Amino acid sequence: MISLITGLEILGVISGGIYLVGKIDANTKANQEALNAATATNQKAIAQLAELLKQNMHDMKEMIQMQKEQQRENLNREISHIKDLISISNNEMREDIKRLQEAQNRANHMQEKIALLNASVKSLHKRLDLDPPNLLEGLVD
Repeated sequence: MISLITGLEILGVISGGIYLVGKIDANTKANQEALNAATATNQKAIAQLAELLKQNMHDMKEMIQMQKEQQRENLNREISHIKDLISISNNEMREDIKRLQEAQNRANHMQEKIALLNASVKSLHKRLDLDPPNLLEGLVD
């Protein structure tokens, strides 16, 4: 009987081993399928992430280009405004210079008249044998 029990035990161990090998093989296949599914999901996620990054980079390039164009337009407007201000300022300066020249010409003409008047008064006083008034001394140098 001992040999029958031993035979049954050996048979039990062998059948248990076969059962365990089957379970291990089934677990290995299930783990391999789960790994393949996870790998496929990760590859899809990586592809989507790469596409998203490409789209983000494209959008950033467009935004930067738009900003450049806006800044260029703003700069051109500012330059145009400054040119207009300079033109207006130049015209005003020319007008001021003309006014000053005219005023200077009038002042020079007045000094000439005063000098002639002074000379005429002195000449008249000499003919009349009188001293000219002191008011005429400081008018023209």
